[in-house]
Amino acid sequence: MVSYSKQGNVLHLNYSEVPSSLRGQGLGEILMDTVLTQIQTEGYQVLPVCGFISNYITKHEKWHALVAG
Repeated sequence: MVSYSKQGNVLHLNYSEVPSSLRGQGLGEILMDTVLTQIQTEGYQVLPVCGFISNYITKHEKWHALVAG
């Protein structure tokens, strides 16, 4: 699950969570890749508020262009 708020064309990605019983299986990365792909397709930019999301984007250069500057 990813919670967000929208301000114009920017989605503030506030929180992400994988159920505790499923953690440690790489599902957080799959979740983020899926969410960011959809955001890119819809033409939004992001402001990562959640630490996990921020770290994920930092580690994956292909998503850097989505970050609102």
